[in-house]
Amino acid sequence: MILNVFANPDGEYVPERPLGEMIKISEMYLTLGDFNMLNGNGIYVPYPIYPDIIHNTYTVQARKTNNIDFTKENLHQLKSGLGIAGWENDICKIIFSITSWIITSMTDGIVRTMSSDCWLHKDGGGYYAFGHEGPGSLFPILTQSIYYPFEWSACHVREYGFDIDIKGENISYEALKNSIINSPPVKDLVKKLGFTGIPELEQALDDFYDEFGGFGITVFYDTHTKNSGLYINHTKGDSEAAKNSVLAQSMKSAFEAFSDGVYVYAGSSIHDSWHLRRSPAFICNTPIIIFYVIGTHNVEYN
Repeated sequence: MILNVFANPDGEYVPERPLGEMIKISEMYLTLGDFNMLNGNGIYVPYPIYPDIIHNTYTVQARKTNNIDFTKENLHQLKSGLGIAGWENDICKIIFSITSWIITSMTDGIVRTMSSDCWLHKDGGGYYAFGHEGPGSLFPILTQSIYYPFEWSACHVREYGFDIDIKGENISYEALKNSIINSPPVKDLVKKLGFTGIPELEQALDDFYDEFGGFGITVFYDTHTKNSGLYINHTKGDSEAAKNSVLAQSMKSAFEAFSDGVYVYAGSSIHDSWHLRRSPAFICNTPIIIFYVIGTHNVEYN
């Protein structure tokens, strides 16, 4: 199928503005494949405000979520722009679509969001969906959220700064260890964290907790650079030693299978920057996928 993308020449998108008053900016050429997945590429057409944009291209991966009822009334709404749902709903669908491959690989195929529903938290030039504090519940393993860059730009990239800070205790260490060793909530969890068996994981956890205290471990996956950040928040001890611990390095090796590169940081408070592509029209936005991997303490993302 071919999808045409239009922009409001006067600024932000206005749902009430008829399509005839907007300017075509891009074309997508897509094929519907297995599991209702759409794959293809997009090009830009000449656009007066950004003449050089025609040199850019992009790839598209999307999921068909429903069928449109082509009644006369619905067609009229679509042509007028009134039939387009709020952009909040679009953001909330993203974690279940473009991120599904990595979630399936890192978990047992189940999305466990930090928040029980999709509520949006505005922070800088974008929004957190599904919470901005991990793990978000008593469930201490592999909960997910997403940071979605959403601001006016013709798909240009800019640097976003993030703070990853440890907060109060969520679960005791003994309860955490019992939940992942005696009744693992995720299939093959030990292997997914980079260990060959339960004794090795248990020893690495014990050694880490004894030296560095309560902790929370998070992975950021940047869909623009395809790199990951492994953030080891801890309450005591030397951060350089925490970064080079058996627990941290084993996880780094495991997560390299999902990334072009994994960068490890440690501390009670961590600052890092990522380059994200953004727009106000869902054309090319590259979100950060956030995984709270494992821990005893809450971790806040800003």
